[in-house]
Amino acid sequence: MSRPVLVSLVLAAAVALAGCAGANTSARNFKGTERDVADAIADFQSAGQRKDRTKICTELLTVELARSLRAPGTSCEDEIDDALADADDYDLNIKAVNVTGASATAQVENADRTFTMRLQRIGAAWRISSLGS
Repeated sequence: MSRPVLVSLVLAAAVALAGCAGANTSARNFKGTERDVADAIADFQSAGQRKDRTKICTELLTVELARSLRAPGTSCEDEIDDALADADDYDLNIKAVNVTGASATAQVENADRTFTMRLQRIGAAWRISSLGS
């Protein structure tokens, strides 16, 4: 996938997640490891609501994803900040979570589309490795 397409997908998901009002209650629909994955997505949404671009880039995304967002003269934080500035209200719902070892996928739905987020377990934490496909 080319960098412009990847950045567009990531930023579209970040805008959708940041625009959601309230806590991600759909995370409560899961148990065990699947709940841990859903909670990581809820943490991402919460950080977006607070416009905490540093937390998103350094704690919630994998190093590889954060690095892929960088463009000449910009940082992950700059790119996320631009996306968050354009946020509107969206209804986000985690529809399904599948965990296989240290990898997981989550089907996430908002008013406009359904997309797949990919996560990786890094130590005890789940981090987002892809925001849309």
